[in-house]
Amino acid sequence: MNSGPEVAPPVSVRGLSKSFGVGPNKVRALRDVSLDVSAGEHLAVIGPSGSGKSTLLHLIAGLTFADAGTVVVAGQDLADLGDHALTTFRRRHVGMVFQAYNLVPTLSVQDNLRLPLLLDRRHGPENGRVETLLRVLGLLDRQRHRPDQLSGGEQQRAAVGRAMITNPTVILADEPTGNLDSSSSRTLCELLHSLAREHGRTIITVTHDPAVAMWADRVMVLKDGRIVDTLRPSAFASPAELGARFLAVIARDEEAGACA
Repeated sequence: MNSGPEVAPPVSVRGLSKSFGVGPNKVRALRDVSLDVSAGEHLAVIGPSGSGKSTLLHLIAGLTFADAGTVVVAGQDLADLGDHALTTFRRRHVGMVFQAYNLVPTLSVQDNLRLPLLLDRRHGPENGRVETLLRVLGLLDRQRHRPDQLSGGEQQRAAVGRAMITNPTVILADEPTGNLDSSSSRTLCELLHSLAREHGRTIITVTHDPAVAMWADRVMVLKDGRIVDTLRPSAFASPAELGARFLAVIARDEEAGACA
């Protein structure tokens, strides 16, 4: 029975390598990394500091380019785009959420969400999405407040809304809970989980926190720029158990490297 043509994943990375610096100061941030992220999947990337997590995210976003390998988002090889086309593509297909929120301080929550639409010259009916999204985010009653009038958790939810407003192919979150307390962190994790599970968003979250990784469908462990394991959070009873497995994976890889 013919099941029809195979649908390409929203994000596909092949043989990705990236280095910084030259000579004795050269650092290999990524080494031959390949992965696919499915539509509606929430992938967490976890690893020690300096393992290449943020570098991978920046390459998928087209904020920097690889030394080798390909990054394909929404069927588009990012290396084939010029600067202007890449900026337009990123604005339409990639939503970024940063640890530092990066909201425009002089704009209200409502206008921060509307800004990407204005930059992309989208007007009229699409602006109705702002109110809908504010309701999903639980920020409808805060829509006219500036960022300095919001709590950290509210600011980060506003940042997620800004990342979502153009209906991007993928949302990339770089340590999104880094500046949040435990309660706000859980609220944000619940939101990201809901966006993937109930709204079909493809999400990649970089984190060092097993409690955040537990909300993902799949966890990819990076060390020294390499994928050293892939874990399923559903197989673990708690963040502590996932964290213990993560540490065991890192220790095993270090032992293997020492014996090589």
